[in-house]
Amino acid sequence: MAELHKRLREAREAKGISLGEISGNTRIKLEYLRAMEDGDFSFLPRPYVRMFVKAYAEEVGLDPDEVLAEFDRTFPAEPEEAPSEGRPFPWRYGAAVGLVVALGLASLLGRKPGPTPETSPVPRDTVRTTSREVPLVLSGRARERTWLAVASDGKLFYVGFVPTDREVQWEARGRIEVLLGKPHGVEFALNGRPVDDSGWTREPVRLLFSGGGVEVVEGPFPWEEELPR
Repeated sequence: MAELHKRLREAREAKGISLGEISGNTRIKLEYLRAMEDGDFSFLPRPYVRMFVKAYAEEVGLDPDEVLAEFDRTFPAEPEEAPSEGRPFPWRYGAAVGLVVALGLASLLGRKPGPTPETSPVPRDTVRTTSREVPLVLSGRARERTWLAVASDGKLFYVGFVPTDREVQWEARGRIEVLLGKPHGVEFALNGRPVDDSGWTREPVRLLFSGGGVEVVEGPFPWEEELPR
């Protein structure tokens, strides 16, 4: 089997799709797409790159689950270290998740870390990612042709129509914000649990998904300024 980056590029070329088209459909920067095709998957923290790989695979007609499995085999997540007394929690993601780190540290003040990651209390806004899961997974299946925009942890990630032939997923560490064109156009599930949309009456509707569930917000979200006019 070809290396992952070659497989992605060859699938795109076979479809006759340009990187610009993929960038326009997914809102992934061209520089990130070029990096992936060059075999560089280190340009952002692993969970974000994983989402980009999945979006790329869907755009070029590859099985996203199969591609993600290959990605996980090729780039396994590093095991987490347990925090201990006298040294800081081992945050590894740097400036790309600076805001999340700040929130996590604020939540951790006054708490004594436990002996292992499995028994340590995990504040809602801290990052705790394993090779098999991300704290928030939002899945959606279109009931009808519906446009939406999705931001993961405050960063605009996807803009376009929800595919009608398959379920799609978006992942985040702390929050997922959605601007949905039709309030009942997409059937959502948060971490595997169906989301009740009976109270959504506005068109469009702005939704905030977090560890506490889902809520309708007045908006607009800050990232809406980035949306194409």
